[in-house]
Amino acid sequence: MKHTHGICTLLALLLMASRLFAYDFEAICSTGQTLYYNINTDGISVTVTYPCDSGQNNYYSGYEMPQGDLTIPDSVEYQGITYAVTKIGAHAFYGCYSLGAATLSNTLVEIGSHAFHGTNTNGYGHHLVIPDSVITVGSEAFSAVSVHELTIGESVQNIGYHAFDCTNLKIIHYNATNCNDVVSPPFGSSRNRNRNINTLTIGENVVYIPAKLFYCFDDLACDVVIPNSVTRIGEQAFFDANVTSVVIGDGCVEIGEWAFFNAHYLTSLKLGKGLKTIKESAFFSCGIEGDLVLPDSLEVVGYAAFYENNLTSVHIGPCVSFMDSQAFMCYDLQSVFIDATTPPIIGGHTFGRYTTPIYVPCASLCDYLAIQSTNQYWANYTNITSVFPYQLVVESADEQMGYAYVTQAPDCCNIRAWARAYPRQGFEFDCWKSDGVIVSTEEILGIDVVEDLHLVAYFKVYDGIEEDCSSAVVAYPNPGGNTLNIRTGLRDAWVEVYDLNGRLVHRQDITENVTRIDAGEWAEGVYVWKVYTGVSTLRQAQGSTTLAETGKWIKE
Repeated sequence: MKHTHGICTLLALLLMASRLFAYDFEAICSTGQTLYYNINTDGISVTVTYPCDSGQNNYYSGYEMPQGDLTIPDSVEYQGITYAVTKIGAHAFYGCYSLGAATLSNTLVEIGSHAFHGTNTNGYGHHLVIPDSVITVGSEAFSAVSVHELTIGESVQNIGYHAFDCTNLKIIHYNATNCNDVVSPPFGSSRNRNRNINTLTIGENVVYIPAKLFYCFDDLACDVVIPNSVTRIGEQAFFDANVTSVVIGDGCVEIGEWAFFNAHYLTSLKLGKGLKTIKESAFFSCGIEGDLVLPDSLEVVGYAAFYENNLTSVHIGPCVSFMDSQAFMCYDLQSVFIDATTPPIIGGHTFGRYTTPIYVPCASLCDYLAIQSTNQYWANYTNITSVFPYQLVVESADEQMGYAYVTQAPDCCNIRAWARAYPRQGFEFDCWKSDGVIVSTEEILGIDVVEDLHLVAYFKVYDGIEEDCSSAVVAYPNPGGNTLNIRTGLRDAWVEVYDLNGRLVHRQDITENVTRIDAGEWAEGVYVWKVYTGVSTLRQAQGSTTLAETGKWIKE
């Protein structure tokens, strides 16, 4: 019996020793701390570990905990063999509260769970750099560590739960090119949110922002620029993050569900030229203000994508084919502009209130109006309209002779315009001209407007004798202002103007069809004009003269 008891005691001691001494060898690093290593199964690399495990997360029982700033070496020598340091094992420095800033080696590929949990707890924090060689960062690897600035390397593909739930963290440089495995939230949780981050930069080589990567970045005040290299933003990537402005690069084709959900302080948004899909609730209950311009490449807008933002107008590109219910349910929305020539599929309250004006391409207005008879959602919108793209100008060449106006303007469903010319008394219509070219001799003109069009109505003198009106004399405008016009075909003639006292106030030769007389200095009142033919008295010659016409003219 005693012999059996001794064997059991020996086995227990051996088991305890195997549990307490959890390393293969130890070595002093360049910063003076004793580090403990296990040789990996490949035989050429090692993992940094803790010296023992006495239970209850006490991994340094009976050993001196590392203190001060620490540098993890690239390699370590043991029994004449040089081993690459590729891993920091789980709990390797757990609870080493006096451990300072850690500098990690460029040979590391993995940092285990809780590896630095609770270290460097005092002070402002340091700049923690996860080297480009690292692929995996385990859960709570740096939880409760005082870090001011964090750089995540390009090769990181796996980030565990609360991996960077650091204190004092203010700056993040995220460079992981294609991280696709994130256990959310890596930077905090709904129970213990990280409330200090004010700067976030995303590297130029990042391709994908994984789901929930920046989940619950509450109380932030930072701008975010998504570089052109990013092709997708995962679901809830910036959920409840209080970013203030977002610029998304031209390479992004998809924004995932709830990507920026509840980002109340997000007031400015610029979307890239390559975007095709905005998924459900992507910008739900943000604070985006004013005019939102969606890129021409966009095809699909998901359910409630921009629900309860502060948008006043939305411009939607030509490629959109589907916009789900409440996609733009914004109470301040005043106008929607759609460039798609084919009416897209929509849902209930896609554009909020059914009275919201919706402007569509002119050439497609009839299609949009027609679909209202077959689609219950389009039928609800009562203010679908368009802006005719061409300008029509109609005017008279001389408003004293006649006037012109549009009787029927062109529109998107009927490009035919109608105009009419009206001559004043003593005149008749001559022709319509555009750019100096006669387009019609009819007073009522119908013409298709397919470009900007300027129509001018021309008139001529009429005295009731169609075969010969060259001798008619007309004074206009009457009443008039600073100019008196005498129109006549007479030659070897002159005009005289008298006031009511019989005083001659003006005499002038008639050399053209229209003689313009400057009456700017004349007093207001009634004047008598007389047109004579024969030898002009202005040339101080004598001869026979004939009074051809006389009349009264009023200056106002």
